[in-house]
Amino acid sequence: MSKLVITTQYMENYSFDVDGYPSTEPDAYFKPKGGTTYVMENLSSRDLNEIAHGTFMPVIQDLVSYNNDVAREYVISWDIVEDDAKVGESWEAPIFITLERGRWRATRTTVNDEYRNLVPVIRSYTESWLMSPDAEKEFGTYTKDYVVRVDGEERIAKENEVLELIEEFYAKKRETA
Repeated sequence: MSKLVITTQYMENYSFDVDGYPSTEPDAYFKPKGGTTYVMENLSSRDLNEIAHGTFMPVIQDLVSYNNDVAREYVISWDIVEDDAKVGESWEAPIFITLERGRWRATRTTVNDEYRNLVPVIRSYTESWLMSPDAEKEFGTYTKDYVVRVDGEERIAKENEVLELIEEFYAKKRETA
């Protein structure tokens, strides 16, 4: 099996008009600010055939790219690699794309490690949403679940509970200071 790895470039508009709004002039200066790695695993022979014939990538590009007065993001490269190939850099949290009942779902898991500055009670969090054109998250489909460590046990928590755990963490920290 193989997977598709897509890399994007994200850019922000650093040009402003006299009223302080982002410039829409053709010579507006967009500064590169990083990008995103997208991964589609377990490509079928049909997927590979559609990629080879150029019918697949325009669909995916439409889901991960956008261009407006403030920012833009666009595909700079894509490659088909073996499923066990290392993807991206160690500090990245790639977005995995899957097709579910005819809809494209994006899922990203961010681990609290040496590259993140999260409260220690948070071990990781997973974001998920249905993708729409122009890199939009379909309204009402975004979820964020946390894996937290409380009293030596790991479990899944929703955002309101995580906020309480963070408050408790800092309250204990103030008590010991």
